[in-house]
This record gives sequence, C-alpha cells and structure tokens, in this order.
Amino acid sequence: MKFLKKHLLIIIIFTFLTSFIVFKVLEIKNDYENNLNILHNYYTKECVDKTDIDVDMCQLLLEEYISANEYMTPTFFGTIFNLLDSSLILIDFFAFFILTIPTLVGISSLFKDQVLITYLTKQKYSTFLKELFKRFYRYIWLFPIILLIFFLMVYSFTKMSSSSFQFFDYNLVALTNKPILFLAIYLINSLLLSVVYLNILAIALRFKHDYFSAILTSFLIYLAVYLIFAVGVNYIIFQNFLFLDTVGELFTLNGVFAFNVNNAIGPLERLEFAISILLLSSLFVYLAYRSKEKLIIDCEKNNREEL
Repeated sequence: MKFLKKHLLIIIIFTFLTSFIVFKVLEIKNDYENNLNILHNYYTKECVDKTDIDVDMCQLLLEEYISANEYMTPTFFGTIFNLLDSSLILIDFFAFFILTIPTLVGISSLFKDQVLITYLTKQKYSTFLKELFKRFYRYIWLFPIILLIFFLMVYSFTKMSSSSFQFFDYNLVALTNKPILFLAIYLINSLLLSVVYLNILAIALRFKHDYFSAILTSFLIYLAVYLIFAVGVNYIIFQNFLFLDTVGELFTLNGVFAFNVNNAIGPLERLEFAISILLLSSLFVYLAYRSKEKLIIDCEKNNREEL
C-alpha cells in the first residue's frame, strides 16, 4: 500500500498510456479481422453453402481468398510507423512532461524545505548525490517498457515483411535486414532520451527549488535546446547554408516514440546523437552539482525568501 501511494502518479500514467496504446493496436487488429471475416463469409456463401458448386469457380475463389488473406495481413513495421505517425505522436509531443512531472514528486521538497542540509550533516556528499540521482532516474523504464508492450502487441497479429516499405521514406536496410537490431536501438534511444530529459530536470532543480518553478524552468531549457537544434542547426546551418534538408532532421530532442528514420538518417545516426546529447547534458549536471557548499548556500536562501 505504501508503494502504491508513493508511486501513484507514475502508475496512473503508465496505466493510461498502456491502455491508450492497447486500444489503438486492437483497433487495427479488429479492422483486419473484420475484413477477413467479410472475405471468409463471401467465400463460404459462394462455395461451401451452395449445393450446385462450380468447382473451377470455387478453386479460383479459394486462390483469391488465400492471396487476399496474405495481402491484407498487416506488416509489422508498416503498422508500427502508421500508428506512431498518427495516434501515438501525441505521446511523443508530451513525453517531456509525462516523465518529468511524476519524477519530481518528493524530490523538490529536499531542496525547498532544506531537508538535504540535514542529510549532508549525516552522510558524505557523494553518497547523498547517489541517492538523489537514484530517485531522479527511477522512472527511466517508462517509455522503453511501453514501447516493448507496443512492439509485442503489433507482432502478435502482423507479418515481418518489407513489401510495404516502398511507400515509406525510412532507412530500408535497417528495417528489413536487421529488425531485431533496429528495435533494440529504438528502445535504447528512448532510454537515452529519457535520461536526457531527467538531466535537464536535475539542472533546473539545482537552481529552482519550487516544484512548479523547476518544471517550468526545465521545460524552458528543453525548449531552448530544441530550438537551437531545430532552428539553428537544422534550418539555418544544414538547410540554408549546407543545403542538406534531411541530415538536419537528426538534431532533435524529441523522438522517444516517433523514432522515424529516412534514407539519409539511419537508426545508428539517431543513436549517436542521443548518446552525444546525453554526455553533454551529463556534463552540465556534473557542473551544477559539483559544489556542496554552493548547493547548501542556495538551499539556505529558501528560508530567507519565505521570511
């Protein structure tokens, strides 16, 4: 009961997101099964239920039925990207808030109420930081687990085929030849970006100890970094200066769910960018928390501000 109360918000979020994904996947599965039933009923009516059966016609209908059955079976990657580009893109849009809002519950009070000062009188600063960042990163499993559930559900009724990729602008080699590797990179990418979001939150909390101020500040940092890459790096440098329209798409902080790749940008390139931005954000976290004295001084200001 104590565990449920402590993690109630993340449990609610996980349940809602999982239910939303299950509903969307079952929608596609039901459409597929309904189409198969219509086809099966037609074949049954024309051949199985008739007493005066035209053998040649039924053989032709049977071949068409088998062929149509194979043709209508959804492809694994086609279904995934159709859903990600339509319904599930909303999750990606709000991913930063989805992860940071429940994470900060219970942590901001350590700073605002000066609880950490009491902790630091009883334990080493390094030990305190280890415990602090354990709490910061305790929900990094959220998006990878939801994606894994999504992949397994789609896999249960689709086929692993490359026939539909001619209609997409994705990196075909990665999708068709090494699907397991691609999905592993997809999950790792969502994990790394989750850590980046939490690093941004940790940086914001270091200087803004109030819960809502920390959330707002972290989002402004996220937005600033996003615009630097999307506008500065992508639009100005790559599109207008180097005339590389697609390569600039690599530099984006979103993509926890919508991990789309095209012929110019493969999954490994996406992963390399995620690792780079993770290392950069981790450096800023280190710089923000390296001084124990400055952290204590900033926390002591909270009491004076309240007075």
